[in-house]
Amino acid sequence: MLKLHVWGDTEQVSVISPACIAAVWIADLVSKSKGIDIDVVVSNNTNLSPIGELPVLIDGEIKFSGYKQICSYLISKNGPETQLQRLSSREAFLDDSVICHLENTLDIIHQYNLYSNRTNYEQYTRKLVARYYPFPMMYNQSLRLYKCAQERVKLLGLDKEKSSFFNFSKTQGFDDDFDDDDEIRDYSMNKDFQTEGISELHKRFLSQKSQTKEMVRESSNCMRCLMIIDKSLKKLQSLWGENSNNGGSGGYLFGALPSTCDILLLAYMYCLTCKELPDRFIFNFLDSKKDNAFVQNILQKIKHLELSLPSVKKPETIEVPSLYNEILFWTGFIRY
Repeated sequence: MLKLHVWGDTEQVSVISPACIAAVWIADLVSKSKGIDIDVVVSNNTNLSPIGELPVLIDGEIKFSGYKQICSYLISKNGPETQLQRLSSREAFLDDSVICHLENTLDIIHQYNLYSNRTNYEQYTRKLVARYYPFPMMYNQSLRLYKCAQERVKLLGLDKEKSSFFNFSKTQGFDDDFDDDDEIRDYSMNKDFQTEGISELHKRFLSQKSQTKEMVRESSNCMRCLMIIDKSLKKLQSLWGENSNNGGSGGYLFGALPSTCDILLLAYMYCLTCKELPDRFIFNFLDSKKDNAFVQNILQKIKHLELSLPSVKKPETIEVPSLYNEILFWTGFIRY
């Protein structure tokens, strides 16, 4: 029996991981076409994976971690798929390249959207992660995911401090007017500012200025996210337009049937435009492109795939990410 462990609860697979949603869609296509039973388990237990990340596919004693590895195993084991596009050597290379591009661009945008966007994190993501773990595990895992996301977004210059590998990501002229970190930091450290009269006025002034600066930075990061998404979609649209066999406006990148990169792209767009997010700036941007056939095609396919998510199962015994199992795992009494 194959088991696919992903993020989520008994209601649905979670938008925490687009790779999990894509893996579930691929597993569903394989199981329907080949009659194979694949249990989708919403364990939320990263200890099950050799790399500490979900999704992970378990077939007996063998484990496959990550979307690409899971796809390769399922397709190679079950032969050519009737519900997946058959690819030439060139198309297979492009398919791998698109997956690599998505994992290095849209994945970072996704991390920013869930964890660095203050509105989404405080009103949605933090509460969502807390639902997946019993007390007190939700605090540790939530903090770990948050810290990982903050490191990831630095790769595209989307962190709060605007630092990058070569430290070139600061927007000159845009942040200069709000470059008063030293003054604000001095205010927070100096108790002399906590007095009445002018010092109290100064306190309110610095507080307001700090909030304004934070809003400007977040707006700048949101705009940068939209620029990166727009650039990525234009590249994919050119690939989509080159293929004369994609079944017209309703097809995929390489034909009338989806490939593995198509599924992953739709999973990312599904998570980025999630209906439950308080700040849906990405969806609003994409929805405004009414005259773009490629973008509208993506939005339509997301609605179709959303309805095709299969039923899921709860984790059993040692699969549950409880404090008791965590202690047993770190002390070596249980092994996954």
